[in-house]
Amino acid sequence: MKATDLTDEQLYHAAKTMFAYGGGFASALSEAFFKADSSNKRKLLVAFDELFMRYHRWNVEDNK
Repeated sequence: MKATDLTDEQLYHAAKTMFAYGGGFASALSEAFFKADSSNKRKLLVAFDELFMRYHRWNVEDNK
C-alpha cells in the first residue's frame, strides 16, 4: 500500500499525527499538506510516501 491509496480521512489523521508527534520537518510537511491543493497534495504523497505511511501505521496500531 502507498500513501496515494489512503482515504482522505486516513491522510488527515496521518498528517495530524505528523504535526503533533513528528520532528520539525514532518510537522512542516503536514502544514504544507493541509495548505496544498489536490495536485500538490498528490506530489507530497508521492515524494514523501514513506513518511506519510509511517504515521498512518502509527494511527492504525494505536487503534487496535
